[in-house]
Amino acid sequence: MAPPAMKARVTPRWRPLLTGAQADQAAETVRAIVSGLHEPSVHDQQRTAERLADQALLHGYLARVWPGRDDAAHARRFLEESLEVTAETWMPPALHGGFTHLAWVMQHLGGQVLPEALTLSEEDPLEDVEAALEEALAAEQWTQAYDLIGGLVGLGIFALERLPRPGARRCLERVVHHLLALSEVKAAGLRTWPTPEMAVTQAPRKAPEGSYNLGMAHGVPGVVGLLAAAWAHGIDRTRVEPALEQSVRWLLAQRQPAGSPSAFAYYADDEARRAKVARGAWCYGDPGVAVALLAAAQAVGHAEWAAAAVEIGLRAVRRPAQTREVMDGGLCHGEAGLGHLFLRMYQQTGEEAFGREARQCFTRLLARRTPGEGVGGYAVWYPRELYPERVEDHASFLTGAVGIALALLGALSEVEPAWDRLLLASIRPPLPREGPPT
Repeated sequence: MAPPAMKARVTPRWRPLLTGAQADQAAETVRAIVSGLHEPSVHDQQRTAERLADQALLHGYLARVWPGRDDAAHARRFLEESLEVTAETWMPPALHGGFTHLAWVMQHLGGQVLPEALTLSEEDPLEDVEAALEEALAAEQWTQAYDLIGGLVGLGIFALERLPRPGARRCLERVVHHLLALSEVKAAGLRTWPTPEMAVTQAPRKAPEGSYNLGMAHGVPGVVGLLAAAWAHGIDRTRVEPALEQSVRWLLAQRQPAGSPSAFAYYADDEARRAKVARGAWCYGDPGVAVALLAAAQAVGHAEWAAAAVEIGLRAVRRPAQTREVMDGGLCHGEAGLGHLFLRMYQQTGEEAFGREARQCFTRLLARRTPGEGVGGYAVWYPRELYPERVEDHASFLTGAVGIALALLGALSEVEPAWDRLLLASIRPPLPREGPPT
């Protein structure tokens, strides 16, 4: 990865994808979801806190897309209610499903989306969160997960949103330190990360030797995106640059032959597991890998990685929709996630195939709506081995109705959906003079 190739790239202006009757249908669907979200929640406190934070995020973007309504007031109210619930219950320090998620939403809304409307107090309410994470990251050795959903990568995403604050920079430096310490350097200088697997009970268990997760949610692609963001913000470049180059080379070496339905399997270890076709989604499969690699390439200005990302993305576009294992409408493994990822790649590259496929995904998403079911017409699918019921009402960002509404807003408006930094589908650009490169 030659230093001269590293240069900033200006993000193009966001353009609406959906127009005419389809845009009208998408707007009607968003309004139905918002109406459903205002119904009382019956979930436990942890899920309720997450739901309230996600409702605040949605109303923040509604205030930008459709100004002149009371969405800013709703966003503030939901944030305050989420803070109250969070104060009464234990939550893990996870980006998704933990208190770091609420903290990210507060920072994102107050720092970019509605800075004037969401000043909750003169003091920074997130300094305590930052200090707690900094204390945890000060551990000599990291013994927990490294992934985006609940581990180091997710903590790094929160720190990125808080930059250029000194505490956030220290947190990001420690995240990078631990990630590099957890990595394995293979033959030919390739670098990767062994992944603890999760049993059906969701309890951590020792990973089989050679188990390397290839999914965006829990695996190496998330590390690639985070390291690229760290480089762009001037974090420990002396060590990050070679580690990033080595990890991208390892990731690209895991691609399956052209005849395989997906370029990436779920895992890279023995041949049997490598041969298993991954779904086509954000959490696992080619779309998530492609958008992470594209975000990384554009953060550091690496044309070869960008070309590889486009190739992987186009392979995902060509995959027949009926083979992608799209289970519901959400962002994680549903139609909204696919539509948004293809839309993000279309906006970033101008490749028309991504735009056409994004429209098709949103058409299928709108067709999935069943009024009276779930939240705003959308219910959530869960694996039967984990949950006795096949579907349930859910309103979250990652798997539920909030994510669907945000994806639809991003497709019908000129407001860039920067909320997808939570997915590492985009990377927050450095501010002017954010800090000296190191």
